[in-house]
Amino acid sequence: MKGLFSSLFIILFSFQFALSQSIGEWRMHINYRNSNSAAFGDNRVLSANDKSILIYDLDDGSIQTIDKARGLSDFGVRAVSYDGSSNTFVIAYDNSNIDLLKGSTIINIPDIKNKLSAGSKTVNDIYCYDNIAYVSTDFGVVAVDLINEEVDNTYVIGSTGNQTIVLDCTISQDTIYALTIEGLKRASLQSNNLLDYSQWEHNFSAIPLVSEIEVYEDTLYALASDLYKWSNNTWNVVESASGRTFKKLRGSDFLSFVSNNTTLISYRNNTLDTLESGFLIAPNYSIRYNGNNYFGDEKFGLFQGTQSISPSSSPFTNDGFRAISIDDNMVISSGGFDRLLNGNGNVEGGFYIFENNEWSNQNIYSSLAQQAPSRDLNRMAYNSFDGKLYIAQFKGLIEFGFNSVEIYNNSNSPIDSALGNTFFQKISGVDIDSEGNVWIVNPETNQALLAKSLDGTWTEFSIGNDNAKYNNLFIDSYDQKWIALRNQGLLLYKEGENMSATGAQRLELSTNNGQGNLPNNNVNSIIEDKDGQVWVGTDEGIAIFSCPRDIFDGSTSCRVSDRITNTLDQFTEYLFETDAVTVIEVDGANRKWIGTSAGVWLLSEDGKTELQRFNTENSPIPSNTIYDITVNKGTGEVFILTDKGMVSYFSDATEASETFDEVIAYPNPVRPNYTGFISVTGLVQDAFVKITDAHGVLIDEGFALGGKYIWDGNDYNGRRANTGIYYVFSANPDASEKIVTKIAFVK
Repeated sequence: MKGLFSSLFIILFSFQFALSQSIGEWRMHINYRNSNSAAFGDNRVLSANDKSILIYDLDDGSIQTIDKARGLSDFGVRAVSYDGSSNTFVIAYDNSNIDLLKGSTIINIPDIKNKLSAGSKTVNDIYCYDNIAYVSTDFGVVAVDLINEEVDNTYVIGSTGNQTIVLDCTISQDTIYALTIEGLKRASLQSNNLLDYSQWEHNFSAIPLVSEIEVYEDTLYALASDLYKWSNNTWNVVESASGRTFKKLRGSDFLSFVSNNTTLISYRNNTLDTLESGFLIAPNYSIRYNGNNYFGDEKFGLFQGTQSISPSSSPFTNDGFRAISIDDNMVISSGGFDRLLNGNGNVEGGFYIFENNEWSNQNIYSSLAQQAPSRDLNRMAYNSFDGKLYIAQFKGLIEFGFNSVEIYNNSNSPIDSALGNTFFQKISGVDIDSEGNVWIVNPETNQALLAKSLDGTWTEFSIGNDNAKYNNLFIDSYDQKWIALRNQGLLLYKEGENMSATGAQRLELSTNNGQGNLPNNNVNSIIEDKDGQVWVGTDEGIAIFSCPRDIFDGSTSCRVSDRITNTLDQFTEYLFETDAVTVIEVDGANRKWIGTSAGVWLLSEDGKTELQRFNTENSPIPSNTIYDITVNKGTGEVFILTDKGMVSYFSDATEASETFDEVIAYPNPVRPNYTGFISVTGLVQDAFVKITDAHGVLIDEGFALGGKYIWDGNDYNGRRANTGIYYVFSANPDASEKIVTKIAFVK
């Protein structure tokens, strides 16, 4: 696969992950090209979006990104600020958690998050002044001591001593101002007791509907319909809106705001200027620091002047619906739909390609795909016969050739518009059969099952109830089509010879005993494991069809699924019977990765043993609502897509190789400061591995997981191996193929 995306950005510096990650490590795949807010100080500019922080160092021009997998305490960055007195960046999250960034050290202050409260604890903004961070929340103002790293006081400043929502606060001329839903309030910092609500002056401002306040050159400014300046105890209009909408008021080395969502205006030396911003798409703010203008854009992130300050690559958005592995590359679709076949309306995101640890993006802004209409991209299938990727979407079918793209819709194929809505040509499932034919489901039409052969010929199949809401398609090893139908279970279809409807077989499976025995008729996921069993994920657990080859034979029990049971304290229950199983993925060791509405499980081959479990409490997964899980076939890296972003986990299994031709041990050499696992990859299926020292003494042995064997670096007694050369011996089950490789170990 070729790299296809010509970056729009000038890259100054980027921190990259090493190619070889340790087993059990995580990394987040975040859209860094999105800057919602910024803070500046210590010759650094900190740019924030809801998933991560980007730090631009003005001294050396370097860029650093941090997220929950690399130091942050949480997801959902809500606000950022900087205190010069303590040299501290303050980061607040949606759940009211707070981090302090001092140099390269992060200190967590979870007091507000952990506060027992019946009402909302949402953080709305932060203002830092003289070693104190004033945190505006939905119940008042929380003062955080940045020296002692603790909550100092909480000011509840409702007009009757009640809690009130504080949207913002700032300080000017020894006066603290708080913008609340009750109006603009103020109090003297010299007051003996700011905890006393009566020490605050309520509704001193005569301006109605103030939306933002900011301090510039120790003077208070406010946005209502117009821009106002507080001077000589009165408000003066600086700029009349005159029908425009002002927002995003920011104070720095100039005052700035956004007009009509597109124009950036600065105010300095009593003069208003329109800033150059034609290179931005959706500006969020502008600031001036150390002689340079900085801009934050919703689509393309942080800029210094017209020059982008961005990591070398990232997905275009944080949206991810489905993933597919092509060799050791990954492709992610950004669209999707719900079970009613309502698309999410995504027309910009397109799809992202992860190749050699770099992301490239294909969407309306890329040269290759900008002329191709796209909407709600969802399921994908790679055709090894023609080397093309096929992507289902709600404006037809995308055929992506990695240097070309074609869209099939109702103008050049039998793909039809949805009944009653000609705007959409919905494709909700796509897969490839054993002869390279591309099959799709085109729901809400008169003929919902279509196939495109390698020579470009299309064939239509009437499968009954064609105008229903088919939402998935899977083709098993016997070229049988498994089609998920909303709230009606599964439809199996096998065409006749030569792609003919004559002699076709059709079977419906549901919750009925003897005719599917599904746990629930809402089917979310269908996959075949390495033993030829078909696993089906539903809203109430998993069904397993153990002999799909004979599923059309009514004289067998093959159309009756099995369910996995757990026994605890003499009580037996079905696995995941109370959880919606949204996705099932099979890794190189035939283990099952299960995505649910409550996180991720890794199960043994038969599904009866829980090996690992991940959720928001014990991992960097941003949400327990799992959309998809896909294992990178080449590396074993497990990509997890959620409703709030994408992460990946370095697992201990890869796909097995056909031969021992590309066996690699890493890290190699193993250096003294390395304490992680040593991996041997490129092994064949069911390979047995022995590791010995140079004298032939056995150090470790066991079976590979798929194509990978993991050694912890210890000998049989649990002691770290001594310095020396270690030999890795491996053979396939019948010993017809063998391999020997070496690992250099330095203790």
